[in-house]
Amino acid sequence: MKKRVITIGVLMMSGLAFSQVGIGTKAPHRSALLELKAGAGEYRGMLIPRIPLKDSKDVSQINKGDVAESLLVFNTTDGNGLTPGFYYWKGKEWLRLLNNQDAIDNLDNFPKNEVMGKEGDQLVLRDTRGHAVKTPIQDLNIVTTIKEIESGK
Repeated sequence: MKKRVITIGVLMMSGLAFSQVGIGTKAPHRSALLELKAGAGEYRGMLIPRIPLKDSKDVSQINKGDVAESLLVFNTTDGNGLTPGFYYWKGKEWLRLLNNQDAIDNLDNFPKNEVMGKEGDQLVLRDTRGHAVKTPIQDLNIVTTIKEIESGK
């Protein structure tokens, strides 16, 4: 009986010695909590769980509503303010991870600059709500290309 207790204790403590988990590798990088690796010559991705979210507050699909902060899922439904894509849980709602196209599509939702001017030694940009961004002119580094209008070169 004593040998069993010692054996079980040693086995349980050996799990504490490793703080990284590797799938497909016996030696995960020490900076990673989890490392996934395909076999030699194989290239594969990681498949994030696909969930049909009903709306941005829907937790019914996941672990009986017990959702951890920063949980990542791929939403498969389109509607109720959601589109298919990657979402993460932030406190009380799902937030979409943006990609380049999302950023381009949402440009019209940002306030337009009404005024750009100079105040003292600073360049000032003001939006329609009166918010201002000021930058010292001496810190600006402007890079541009001048094209000849007629030839386009």
